[in-house]
Amino acid sequence: MDYVRYLARFFAETVTTAVFSSEDIPDDVLTSLLATNVSRPLDALQSLVDCFGGSWPPEPTFKSSWPAPLQGYEATYEIIAPLLPVLISLSDDTQNREAIEGMRSRIAGLLSGSLAYRSFSGAEACPIDLEAVSDILHQGQDGFWSGHTKESTRNALLGFCGCVSFLRHSFRWGISPIVREAQMDTIVVMPPQLEVPWKILQKCFGYTSPGGCLSTCLYFNMCGLETSFRPYYMPVVGLPNIYQRTAHWDTRLFTGVEHKLFASAIVSCEMLSADSPRVVAANLKEAGIILMGVFKFFFESLNETNLARAIWLPYLQGFTPKLYDLTQKPDRNQYTSLKSTKLEPVLTGLHGLGATRSRWGSDQRRFGGTIARNSYFRRFLGVKPSPSPEIEALHIPTAQREWLDTPREHNIRKRVEDVILYYETRDDFKQIKEWDNVRQRLKGMIRQLRLWRMGHMTRMVAYEGVFRPERLRMTSGLSLPPKGEADSEAAMVEHLKNVLADRLVATR
Repeated sequence: MDYVRYLARFFAETVTTAVFSSEDIPDDVLTSLLATNVSRPLDALQSLVDCFGGSWPPEPTFKSSWPAPLQGYEATYEIIAPLLPVLISLSDDTQNREAIEGMRSRIAGLLSGSLAYRSFSGAEACPIDLEAVSDILHQGQDGFWSGHTKESTRNALLGFCGCVSFLRHSFRWGISPIVREAQMDTIVVMPPQLEVPWKILQKCFGYTSPGGCLSTCLYFNMCGLETSFRPYYMPVVGLPNIYQRTAHWDTRLFTGVEHKLFASAIVSCEMLSADSPRVVAANLKEAGIILMGVFKFFFESLNETNLARAIWLPYLQGFTPKLYDLTQKPDRNQYTSLKSTKLEPVLTGLHGLGATRSRWGSDQRRFGGTIARNSYFRRFLGVKPSPSPEIEALHIPTAQREWLDTPREHNIRKRVEDVILYYETRDDFKQIKEWDNVRQRLKGMIRQLRLWRMGHMTRMVAYEGVFRPERLRMTSGLSLPPKGEADSEAAMVEHLKNVLADRLVATR
């Protein structure tokens, strides 16, 4: 779907139905209150769509659309994917270490063309010519490939990025679900075949994450609207149907309903500058209805049939953690045989063609665990706290960050308050009433978001409270709980409740 065209048409139709009177024409003071130097939301969305191959959510393409030198990466995925997951995890650290190192050696060996791995079916297609890969990626970054358009090149780059991301995570964890022995690693040596393209892709899309992240594991890894956004690369290949369904819903639950929300938010920002409170209020009313439908879909779909609790956190959220700086090495004794807290990896230091020593660790900061839909609306409503630019850059490409920043910079709630204050000084009760209607619509959306977070808090404690004896304590968005806050299972649940309650308090 061409979202920009859809939104442009939606915007045009809204403008033509607006009814203006001479009283709606603002004076110079009011004009200055409504004026903004921020880029128009529609322009920011156009830039986002241009960056991601002509649509949003993106429509990545995979192996058959890639130039031949890139196809060895998916050939490697096809070999290792069914070997990665296990139905029954072991709690024996020695056996798990052997499995982890075995998977790392296998990935590195297939990509390098090692004779030791030539016996695998399809291994002949895996060896990577790094020079050719580098040339092709630079060419795609700067323009387009022969036989491709700019858009098809971009879509192929997205899918390739998703593939490299998956291989990096597979190399890092070595087994799915991830185990304590992998979580304890703080130094991981990435093979150059996974490091060289990653650095180019980071520059191409403008994110700093050293591995999979919100973008590469979700938006760059979807088969499209016709499949309800089924993920292409999965850490549950070969496992029973419930694992596949949970992986599908893990993606589907967070995509596919964005454009209507975006449409209402964009029109509201655009019409605010035109001093049209009736149109703004009408669109906020529609946005509230859409938002209610989105939340209803989320809670009705978040059930054991679609997302099995025993699978979601260990196999999916645990395999694609968010990535932060190392702050401290985990205490094995403190967390043995308890629920795990994901240790979130980050590369530091050495780059280039040689193997890179990579630091993987934990941090008490959080990104927020939200996809673009919720991120955009939190910004639109001015809900705080917002993640720092450095943390956002880990997970969100430049064009998407600029798009998400647009509603925050428009600051619609503050501007509405300023306009009401202006009319109060003039005792213009008619305008006060109209603009207060806008304010009440915004407050209603805040109430909806609070209700969402209350429900989300209840559901996520149940999903994140899954016991896994083979790994450290884990949450889907935070790293290690502070010492003393999660010394028992009951304390861990209380810790989760406190974290989610803090987010609820901030929603105002």
